[in-house]
Amino acid sequence: MRKGYERFWHLTHLLATTLLQIHFDMLLQIHFDMLLQIHFDMLLQIHFDILLVVFATYISFLF
Repeated sequence: MRKGYERFWHLTHLLATTLLQIHFDMLLQIHFDMLLQIHFDMLLQIHFDILLVVFATYISFLF
């Protein structure tokens, strides 16, 4: 009888840790993808703004 309970708790523990690991991996992946996307969008925006300022300064010196 005791052996059955031990096996049950072992399998339950294994399932719980596996599910936790999958959940953690998914959260980490989603978080990383979001950070990468936000970082890329910000860099693109800053780069575009700097180019706009440089271009506007260049135009103002021409006239």
